[in-house]
Amino acid sequence: MIFQHNDLYAEMTKEIDGKFPHKKLTGVFELYHYFDKVISVSKALMTINSHKLSKYIEAEQLDYLPNLIFLGNDFVSEKKEEALFNLNGIYSFINSEIRIFQNPKVNSVFEVKSFSKNEIVKVLSTKKVQDIIFVKILVNDIYLGWVEFSELKFSGNETKKVVKVKKVASIVKKQNFLIYQNIPNFFPGEKDEAVTETKYVTQQYWFVNKVLFTKQGKVAYISNGLGIKGWVRYGALNRFHNLANKPYLALGFLIHNLRNKCLTSSKITFEKYQFKLRKNSTSYYSRPKGLKFSKKLEAGFLNQSLDYSTDEQQMVKGTWWVKTYNNGKFVCWLKLADIELIDGISSINKNENSFDDIIQKIMSDKKDKIPQFVNVARLSPEKNQKVLIEAFAKLKTTGVEAKLYILGSGILKEELETKIIELNLSGSVQLLGHMENIRNFLSLMDYFIFPSLYEGQGMALLEAMSVGLLPIVSDIPTSREIVAGGNYGIISESNDEQGLALAMMKALKKEEFSSFDLESYNKNVINRIKLIL
Repeated sequence: MIFQHNDLYAEMTKEIDGKFPHKKLTGVFELYHYFDKVISVSKALMTINSHKLSKYIEAEQLDYLPNLIFLGNDFVSEKKEEALFNLNGIYSFINSEIRIFQNPKVNSVFEVKSFSKNEIVKVLSTKKVQDIIFVKILVNDIYLGWVEFSELKFSGNETKKVVKVKKVASIVKKQNFLIYQNIPNFFPGEKDEAVTETKYVTQQYWFVNKVLFTKQGKVAYISNGLGIKGWVRYGALNRFHNLANKPYLALGFLIHNLRNKCLTSSKITFEKYQFKLRKNSTSYYSRPKGLKFSKKLEAGFLNQSLDYSTDEQQMVKGTWWVKTYNNGKFVCWLKLADIELIDGISSINKNENSFDDIIQKIMSDKKDKIPQFVNVARLSPEKNQKVLIEAFAKLKTTGVEAKLYILGSGILKEELETKIIELNLSGSVQLLGHMENIRNFLSLMDYFIFPSLYEGQGMALLEAMSVGLLPIVSDIPTSREIVAGGNYGIISESNDEQGLALAMMKALKKEEFSSFDLESYNKNVINRIKLIL
């Protein structure tokens, strides 16, 4: 059996930044004839894929199996009671005898085990309970349990060996990496000084001169032959070519780089401090001037009487730019010359708005009967969040006071941040990033809006319906199937900003819709599993 999780033809033809990241999916489609069953994640998706991929699939192979829905843990109370830290990495034990806990609890059952100080300890996750930090670990890649973080010392940056090479490689386009000035320290939660970000130089080829092996992983020293050079995680590179005794090939790659020059930063630092605006400040941009996604912004949303903060600075064409936050929300990039440091404050926390602050704000808005909309999806073109933000701006122009929260991470984060600022929505729309367990957060919302251009099944949509949110969905077959043709919620008449804005207005009229029955849904899925097996 082989499982189809999405509209695969749409995935194959999806364009991001002028590229088609999944264009080689035809290699998978060619294998379908080897399988007894080609199973889609929903009945509607089965129809879509059987039609679009008809030359690869026979009718008797087709079947469908929806996902079981599990809503996860109590996220809100988990955030309040056990603050989370990112300490993932490679460590070693300080002592020879270590207490291993079954669970990250002060009174959890534990056993004492003996270890060598040379064991490779990998931290997977972290929880703080009653001022004690517990970490979940692997020892030599075997899961062991939880230990107190005080028993470990970081060793991920220890060098194992250095290998000289003569290769050229491309940059991975799906992720953004930093190119560091010096060998990165790898220490969790810290960022080393960098040269630039790889997202600006994906069209360039990179000469790889040496590879450094550390306990944490491999890093490579790279150069584009035009002045940009430094260290990058080895996983940022792909499509290697050997240049040994091939000077003509190296020359060809250098000529390509000359033809594909691009503007980048020349230095990136990560200092944290607070500041105010100088008088007559004029340079407000969505990114440092000249870089991708860089747009000049109106100055009206900034105020010289307010305090701002930064946790990142970039030098572009000899000018320093400061990434600027107000109350933990990104607002713009400013020239360093346009700010004044606040005396006596040397460091700040970017996330000035803690999770508890966000929850309190939501509860206050609910008390004031301000409608709360939420979207949960990766930040990617097919999820249509750019149009969603534009539709929300249209809704606001009608005089509706509402809030929109977007949960998820992805390649469009900066573009969406820019769109929020351009439309003057910083006080109404917030990107909250990725969340593991969302049940209780969803329960604080009123409406779940799902504007995707295509979906396999829409797990987030089902989860939202399961906690009682009214769904507002784009008019695509898989979402239409989940909301039972409009029985459970509202289907947008069109998937543009006008259609979505009208659908949100309709939701605010408080019409009655049928309730989604999670228990019955899961029973039906289990019956289908038995039927297929």
